[in-house]
Amino acid sequence: MTMTPCPNCRHINDGIAFKCAKCERPLFTEDRVTTPTVSAPKPPSASSWLPPAAPAAALTRVSVVDFNMPFASMVGLMIKWTLATIPALFILAAAGFVGFTALTLLTASLIGLAK
Repeated sequence: MTMTPCPNCRHINDGIAFKCAKCERPLFTEDRVTTPTVSAPKPPSASSWLPPAAPAAALTRVSVVDFNMPFASMVGLMIKWTLATIPALFILAAAGFVGFTALTLLTASLIGLAK
């Protein structure tokens, strides 16, 4: 706890006192007295939602040295990957068709072929 001396009689007063306990003069002038202000709480930042970052020294590198997988499982995995690309090809083909059609119509309208 802080102790505040009186500027008039030098009596040591409690840190929360506004006037001297001995001479009853104000301990603070108006320029030293501050009124407490109440502000709205700040919204939490995005960084407060994230877990704390690990120090750089704590990060470890992962190195795969040997990948031991039976041949039949490897073939099965490659077939699954191949089958998984089929929907992606349909989506890319549809997007390409829409893009090509849009560019064709735009070019035709600029040249004046489309009516």
